[in-house]
Amino acid sequence: MRNILFAAAAVAAVLGGLYAGQLTFASDPADEGSAAGGAARAETLAAMQAQAVGQMAGLTVHDAPEALPAVTLLDPDGAEIDLSAFQGEVVLMNFWATWCAPCRREMPSIDRLAGALSDQEGFRVVAVSLDRGGPEKPAAFLEEIAASRLALYRDPSFKIARDLGLLGLPVTLVIDASGQEAARLVGHAEWDAPEAQALLRTLIAN
Repeated sequence: MRNILFAAAAVAAVLGGLYAGQLTFASDPADEGSAAGGAARAETLAAMQAQAVGQMAGLTVHDAPEALPAVTLLDPDGAEIDLSAFQGEVVLMNFWATWCAPCRREMPSIDRLAGALSDQEGFRVVAVSLDRGGPEKPAAFLEEIAASRLALYRDPSFKIARDLGLLGLPVTLVIDASGQEAARLVGHAEWDAPEAQALLRTLIAN
């Protein structure tokens, strides 16, 4: 009987503490870190949205980073790689083709951007040709416009375009260091414009 009374008293004491607001529980540090990281990402994307003006007016900056499907492409050596090869880097991934007139106008600015941000550690430009066949035609075009800063990535199967839901060309994805899509621009832009560089620097810095 004494044990029952003792247990009842202990429960009453706990409940009394709850009602008085006297009990506190330690939060999981991992949860706190995750929340802080999420808040920081939201702030970065909000800053990018504010910078999407001028040449970047057509850029859709997502409210939260979006996961990308598992896709593969051919690297400059012709080897098959997936997006995890760029994990840890902010990537500007541009999809183009030699038969696409807006792409041909845009590509020189992509090359200039690669030069302008060459001092930014953890940033890479990946220009993916969707031309059918071998590398000769897109390689000749890059040589023609003297795009010395762009390596030739390819997907002659066009599968990556289908997997990523690309509707028309050019399309440019801005991928954060975690490998998620932060923003997307459909259509032509001058990617070396000051507003484009500022927006990308914001993501790189965060």
